[in-house]
Amino acid sequence: MKRNWEEKAGKAFLARLDEVVLTIGSTEFTRREVVEKLRCANMVAAARLSWAVERFKPKSAVELARRVDVVDLFSIKGVGVTTVYVWMCVLDAIGKDPEVWLDQEAKLPTLYTKKRGASTKRK
Repeated sequence: MKRNWEEKAGKAFLARLDEVVLTIGSTEFTRREVVEKLRCANMVAAARLSWAVERFKPKSAVELARRVDVVDLFSIKGVGVTTVYVWMCVLDAIGKDPEVWLDQEAKLPTLYTKKRGASTKRK
């Protein structure tokens, strides 16, 4: 059964709907899942998120949520508001509250804390 948005998306998009576009460790989302589960359709930002989180070498999206905070993501050149928005959609899809995640500090050393020095405490 075709959904209303599928009729408007175009043949090229529909032909690639089941390609994985977002990978966070073992957590993967196809283009279709990005639209249906994450409820966002920015495939460029989803691909950029995959690229950006590779440096953290996460085992899964759940594990990444425990290890990084918003400062860690924004410290990566090329990561902006839209990429972080996709991450917040991922958080929502895996059962984590994006607002709670925004307010927490990372519990493990990450790229950002390593750059600033392990003894430096965030304000």
